[in-house]
Parts: sequence; C-alpha cells; structure tokens
Amino acid sequence: MVARRGAGRPVDPNSMRSQIKGLAGKEDWITLPAQGRSGSAPEWPLHDCLQVESDLWVRLWSTPQALMWDIHRLEFAVALYVRTYFEASEPKSSAGMRTAALRMEGELGLSMPGMKSLGWQIEEVDSVQGQVVPFARQTVGGDWLKAVTVEGA
Repeated sequence: MVARRGAGRPVDPNSMRSQIKGLAGKEDWITLPAQGRSGSAPEWPLHDCLQVESDLWVRLWSTPQALMWDIHRLEFAVALYVRTYFEASEPKSSAGMRTAALRMEGELGLSMPGMKSLGWQIEEVDSVQGQVVPFARQTVGGDWLKAVTVEGA
C-alpha cells in the first residue's frame, strides 16, 4: 500500500530523526539558491492583467521557487494562484476561494509546509558575509548526532 502524497508530516531534512535515519542532506531534497530566479517574469498567460496582479506576478517570479516553476512550465498555475489570491483577499470572498488560494500556495511551494511536501529547501545565506552556510541544524556541541552519547556503543 502506498501512502498518498501529503499524508502525514513531511520529512524534515534537518531533524535529529532524519540524521539518525540517514535522510539528512539526501539528494532527493532540492536546495534552491537564496538569491532566487534571475531574469524577467514570463508573459502573463491569462486575459486582462490588473496592475496588482502584475506586481505580484513579477515578485513571485524572482523567488527561489520560481526556478522550479520555470523547469516544470507552471506559468498558468502561478497566474491562476495570483488571480485566486486577490479574489480570496476580498472581504466577501467565500471560504472555498480562500481554501483554494491556500492549497495553491502549498502546491507551488510558497509556504513552509508546501516546500517540505515538495522536498524543497532554500539555502541559508550568512547575512554578515553574504556567504552560503551549510543547511544543517547545529547544537552547542556541533552536529546533532555528535552531541548525543549512547551508553554501550
């Protein structure tokens, strides 16, 4: 029996359990560059683009997640999310519209749970030096497993 996608909690590559199981840093997690996607946003694929939609469209296409959208040609899905986002933001929008926007947000990797379910992570950048820092949780003692002592081992 195969579990359906999204059933249960997604694997956290930086958790102690993942390090014990050997899942930490596996190549099945895609690390996206923190600087995001360079270049201009694709042409708006839907009819009649409002200025607020255009602004969000351009902003979204500069995010790290946009690299994956580009690879998978998700222009229509992102445009539909942008339109749904603004419709769901209206004071009298339905709960269904708001739920749709939240689901799209997750499916596009725009939320933390969505990124985890897709197996994406964004590299960490040291804000002082501007250098990429390895994406691994550290303890005062260093690596999680090195900080734990097991009796009899």
